Amino acid sequence: MLAKLGLREAVSGLNEGRFALSDYVGALYDRARRLDGEVKAFGWLPEAGGAGEASPAAGPFAGVPVGIKDLIDVGGVPTTYGSAGFADHRPERDAWAVARLKSLGASVFGKTVTTEFAWRDPGATRNPWSLGHTPGGSSSGSAAAVAAGFVPLALGTQTFGSVVRPAAYCGVVGFKPSFGAIPRTGAHPLSPSLDHIGVFARNVGDAAFAIGRLAAVSDEDEDGRDIPGLPQALAERDGPPSIGLLRTADWDLADREQRDLLEKVAADLAAAGARVDELTPPDAFAEIPAGARVLLAAEAADVFSRLIAERPGRSAPPSGSWSPTGRGSRRSVMSRRSGGAAGCGARPPRGSAIGTRFSPSPRPASRRRGWPSPAIRGSACRGPISACRRSRFRRATVRAACRSPSSSSAATSTTPICCARPPGANGWSAGHAARRTGLRRLRRDRDLSLSERCTKLA
Repeated sequence: MLAKLGLREAVSGLNEGRFALSDYVGALYDRARRLDGEVKAFGWLPEAGGAGEASPAAGPFAGVPVGIKDLIDVGGVPTTYGSAGFADHRPERDAWAVARLKSLGASVFGKTVTTEFAWRDPGATRNPWSLGHTPGGSSSGSAAAVAAGFVPLALGTQTFGSVVRPAAYCGVVGFKPSFGAIPRTGAHPLSPSLDHIGVFARNVGDAAFAIGRLAAVSDEDEDGRDIPGLPQALAERDGPPSIGLLRTADWDLADREQRDLLEKVAADLAAAGARVDELTPPDAFAEIPAGARVLLAAEAADVFSRLIAERPGRSAPPSGSWSPTGRGSRRSVMSRRSGGAAGCGARPPRGSAIGTRFSPSPRPASRRRGWPSPAIRGSACRGPISACRRSRFRRATVRAACRSPSSSSAATSTTPICCARPPGANGWSAGHAARRTGLRRLRRDRDLSLSERCTKLA
């Protein structure tokens, strides 16, 4: 059955002439139209798509169609970002990754469902293995489309697990490459310092085939980097594979059944001849998620504030919770700031997945205009905070009202984001210090370190 072929099998069959591209594409569209009414992996499919529109294509993908997450622009095609506020949106040009796929001989099969803006409002997609269960998110449709046999490959995005999570839920291979491996130009941002483009495939070899050809450096994405080792032949290996079993600090939060199943898989792999080593992460590893949440909160507030200002009242509640009008238990990042644009001074909404590490108790009215910003490395900054991002979120200058430890008055100054007083000067908690440490280590290995950014900004 043609629809069951993996990516490399389909490319090989097309190149060898075992079947026509029109027959292959027609089989995929027939399957999608027959089954997607229940799975709901696609938000858009071409009305006349199928055998009549397929034509032989040069390039390593040989005309194979690919699903594109609806967070990624496709020129002239409805691209809603999962939001009713963008129901009529049709980008003028393809995202970099889509243009790259087309240049390699692939075609666009359809737009797969995403949660709204890759955040928490789910789409209609159901898990193809059990329709009563979630497919995971935010790249819900891409994972479900590959699992259901609608396409052999799909693009997704990941900020906080949005490729690997739905891949695990739907039983397919999800691969998120290193930051900057695939340029993100034309993909709607959530947190530009954490956003990635990844792929979904039916096996590891297909994922490697796609990533090895998609990964490139582009002048359009200043975070792009040349990743050594891509592409790499998976078969070049001496001896059995070496596999690590990693138990993180949150291991006990998983259900007993999940932990038992993972340990059984490790035991089965060892019995099959693989070398399985138990790994212990360094202590600093446990601090990274907290720092990443702070970074996500600050940058998402900046992104959503502009969206909501442009299209007020047209986002779903989870995304709308970031708006300046958020109140009560869903008080948003934007409503906690004391003026200026959203950015590094933003604070996650209480009651959200991001905000759970912050104190849920409201501050006294006398202090609401002066609260420590967890997104600023130093600890002596209070008062109104705004961020003016330049060069596509690469650098930021933060205007902060810094309060001297020996004075109750605040003197406003413009400083680089990493140039403030040492921890403890204004009574920050140990939790805030841990978050700052996590954020600092999260960024330490980036091409441009915080100290280098300060030098450039000063």
